[in-house]
Amino acid sequence: MATQRNKQQWLELLVQQQHSGLSVAAFCRQQDINAKNFYYHIKRQRSASADEAPSAFVRAELDGGPDTRQNPSNIRLQRGRCQLELPRDMSPLWIAELVVALS
Repeated sequence: MATQRNKQQWLELLVQQQHSGLSVAAFCRQQDINAKNFYYHIKRQRSASADEAPSAFVRAELDGGPDTRQNPSNIRLQRGRCQLELPRDMSPLWIAELVVALS
């Protein structure tokens, strides 16, 4: 008969598999778990995590202050006390990769 596990037990198994260094198939064989069922719970956990995650987007605003008039050729990114000033012709792809690397 199949073992009934609650949400917390499945979460613990998912974490154990990640830290085990084993493939999902090998881990499932070792733990005597149906691999299809395990993959179902992986998908379910990823979906739940995505629903709970805060948005990766932040509001961008044009700053009409004096800095804009003094140096109109730069892009300034600011989050709290942290500021990053980049040339206006900086590649948007490079900026996106930088943001991902910093997050």
